[in-house]
Amino acid sequence: MATPIGFVKVGDHYEKDPDRRVQDATTLVFDKIEELGTARQALLSTASTYR
Repeated sequence: MATPIGFVKVGDHYEKDPDRRVQDATTLVFDKIEELGTARQALLSTASTYR
């Protein structure tokens, strides 16, 4: 199984990626989902921003 995006494998467990940009990006995604209510709405919102 691949390591989930935003995490790194350290020994036998996973930790948040130490790269601050990666942490900021994953936080933005989850904040947007919480704000809009669904992952689909967050995706559509983000996609329309970058057209």
